[in-house]
Amino acid sequence: IIVGNNKFFDEEEIDTTTQEINKKSIKKKLNRLKQFKNSRNTKVVKDALKKLNQEIKNDSNLVPHIIYCIKSHCTLGEICNIMKNNYGEHS
Repeated sequence: IIVGNNKFFDEEEIDTTTQEINKKSIKKKLNRLKQFKNSRNTKVVKDALKKLNQEIKNDSNLVPHIIYCIKSHCTLGEICNIMKNNYGEHS
């Protein structure tokens, strides 16, 4: 039995619409991100991410180190990539 496929499914068709993505908004956000990355001190960012990586390997409490990364202007994507490289991805 596969629920929703061959059992316990609705007979009537459901009208689903997809959300339109505003391309101007995407460009604006990407430009802001680019400006943010260009205006920060890259050495401080690299050092903060390196420290986070070390503390992950030491099995430390990561919250203070993540806060330090944020205060050092690391992006959420950069922090998540460090964590993903160490812990992997849930699938």
